[in-house]
Amino acid sequence: MKNFTASLLHTAWTEEEKLQLDKIINFVEEYNGKDFLTAACLYLYRILGIDHIHIGLTSKIGTYKQIHTVVRLEKGVVAPAFYYSLNKSPFNKLYEDEFMYFPFGLSAMYPDYEVLNNNKYESYIGMPLLNAEDEPLGIIIMLHGRIIERGGFVEALLNAIVPKIEIELSVMKFNSDVLVEPLN
Repeated sequence: MKNFTASLLHTAWTEEEKLQLDKIINFVEEYNGKDFLTAACLYLYRILGIDHIHIGLTSKIGTYKQIHTVVRLEKGVVAPAFYYSLNKSPFNKLYEDEFMYFPFGLSAMYPDYEVLNNNKYESYIGMPLLNAEDEPLGIIIMLHGRIIERGGFVEALLNAIVPKIEIELSVMKFNSDVLVEPLN
């Protein structure tokens, strides 16, 4: 759970961006509802208006990393969860980076990747989610039909919200991995 990138240290924020950063920090600290992951995606959508946002949980099947979306928004509406292989994705190196940002030209860079081209996504932001041992836990992905502007600002928003997302995903993963033994 180390997701703080040093690239933001010298960024000059507008007053509106500073206010949004303060608000997202307050949201993370004060949220006490049951479904933080959905609330977090909806909060990011309200600020950014990104076409597609999802949080996925990573599982490994052999040498393939598979993602199960835990929360998925399409234009601010909760959409059904799905599984996909990260290995077949153009973003399969996400866990090697702390943050991936492609501001434009995504469909031209990956013309054979159906997910991008069927939905006309042109811009991408992704960040790995790690457990307490800094092992892959999940991902947060944003895809948009136009340029995702202010990449540094989006990265700062993610840095503010990701630690709590990682905690929530860790608890979810722990609860799904725990086998309840019958009482004798």
